[in-house]
Amino acid sequence: MKLLITEKTNKLIKQNQYIFEVDTTLTKKHIKLLLEQFYNIKIERINTLNMVSKKKAIVKFTKPIPIFE
Repeated sequence: MKLLITEKTNKLIKQNQYIFEVDTTLTKKHIKLLLEQFYNIKIERINTLNMVSKKKAIVKFTKPIPIFE
């Protein structure tokens, strides 16, 4: 799982939304558990995009991730 940083994601970061490239086998529940444990922040919602060889998760946190404060 890795955080994607692009011009588009920089706009979303201001709204506490972050895009992660995740393993294609992970479900929304698994992604939520992993991120909440790693960043120690609650998640409001998760949207996923399934692509041919990868999967992206758009995650909205209740507050900013500490690395971006």
